[in-house]
Amino acid sequence: MNRSNNGRCVNQLTPLEVDMGSQSQSNEQHLDTIEGYLKQFLCKPHQDLGRRGVICPMVPVAIKKDTLYISFYQCNGDIERIKSIVMAEKARFEQLSPTTGSDTKYKSLMICFTDLAADGSFEVIDKAQQQLQNAFVVDGLMIGEFHSAPPNKGGLWNEDFRPLHCPLPMLVIREMMNMDILFLKDNPFTLEHYLSRFSESIPDRFKPAAIANAKKFGIPLDLHIACPQVLSALDEHQADYQIHRHLKRRDYQNFVDGLTQQQRLTQTLLVKSVDCDTHAFVVADADNSVDLAAIAAKLSVRELIVLPAQEVEHKTGYPNDAVTPIGQRNYHTFVDESLLSFSSLTTGGGINMVSIELAPKDLLAVCDATVVQLHSH
Repeated sequence: MNRSNNGRCVNQLTPLEVDMGSQSQSNEQHLDTIEGYLKQFLCKPHQDLGRRGVICPMVPVAIKKDTLYISFYQCNGDIERIKSIVMAEKARFEQLSPTTGSDTKYKSLMICFTDLAADGSFEVIDKAQQQLQNAFVVDGLMIGEFHSAPPNKGGLWNEDFRPLHCPLPMLVIREMMNMDILFLKDNPFTLEHYLSRFSESIPDRFKPAAIANAKKFGIPLDLHIACPQVLSALDEHQADYQIHRHLKRRDYQNFVDGLTQQQRLTQTLLVKSVDCDTHAFVVADADNSVDLAAIAAKLSVRELIVLPAQEVEHKTGYPNDAVTPIGQRNYHTFVDESLLSFSSLTTGGGINMVSIELAPKDLLAVCDATVVQLHSH
């Protein structure tokens, strides 16, 4: 991964392939501008901030720890191009150092669109941020918009202060923190994902607004534990289970990597007949592909297809990455016979970044499932 700071307080990254060849000019002047912005604005106090201290306490620490990154692009005002670049940079952000430990909260990636600075076309930055936000919060990340208009978002301690002012237009990726409630509380999707991570650590100053909006949007305040529909089904059958909560994607991967030989991660597929409206859940080993012929035979249908993610979420109410047959009474569940040999199985929790671990017998009982040999391979 090409990076260079040349003694600067921020690491410049080589543009990704999505934009290779578009940046022939030097960005030294832009780097000077951003470095001045970081040191002379974000690292300084401000009379309108509403509290003591520097504007962003994270930045001086990030400079010392060398965890600030920047990449430069031109976008010609094309919002689809901006979104494509930012999503590609999101994947890179997750690989930038540090990837583990407490220092990850100091890591930021600034994606600067230099050609927008000349004509002041900042509306496209605001719109791109709005359209990208959901794709970031599900992974515990934030995508913030910065430009010189500036964005019409007030500070945490003074709503009239504009902390997102920046001399160059950019979108910035960083880890979500509990103080982000101010930016996420007015959208039911973002608030739900915020609460799934920080419901126990909402800053006291913003807790009343968070609780009020959660009630307004119909979001259970204990949602961070697991989906209430899932918990209700487990408790109804007096199942013995464990809830595993993962703050970040990497936490989830570490959990999966730590499973023993007697524990198994499962995948849940929602399948549908090509000829009629027959649906069913299929629970199989996450590492194997599945031959659906055995399920089709059980259902007396000619052929089954796996429903796409968007349709799965529509029919179950569960995000695709958190799908489980638990709590779903409309469709029959089939469980691969090979899973019965393990001491525990892990399935989705009905909300993102939550897993449920339980014994095979409990999964069968809770879902009233049928055991079938799926010929996995």
